[in-house]
Amino acid sequence: MKKLFAAVVFLCILAPQVWADPYANQNPQWVKLNASALALFQEKEFEKASRAYEDIIKFLESKNLTQGVEATIAYNNAGMLYLILQDFPKSQENLTRSLHLRTTIFGENSLETATVLKNLGDLFQTQAQLFFEKSGQIMQALEGGSAQGSKP
Repeated sequence: MKKLFAAVVFLCILAPQVWADPYANQNPQWVKLNASALALFQEKEFEKASRAYEDIIKFLESKNLTQGVEATIAYNNAGMLYLILQDFPKSQENLTRSLHLRTTIFGENSLETATVLKNLGDLFQTQAQLFFEKSGQIMQALEGGSAQGSKP
């Protein structure tokens, strides 16, 4: 399941960087940091990549760049990495921040905003699938216990 998410996340992380115009004036230091974090992601070093994005967010905060395009990308990428790592609260927090910024910067009906909405959908779908699987395991265990004469 992690491999599928990794492939989807890879596309969601790299896609915004293909659209040149809104991203043309990125902070050069951020560009280097982001490239390093993306390299870790490509190497499937997800824990290291998530720490790199934490450092990127701290850098953006120190430079007062938390309301710009760089931040939307950093929050989105961090959110997707946390999704792979199944740290759902951190994933949702970062994706929600990215959504707010992208809606503000690009508008509600933009490809950038749609990308984050899709990523939030992936997060919620993953959580729902895990909840569904867990409920099935519990029900199966309860039915097995009842069949043996046990009471829950």
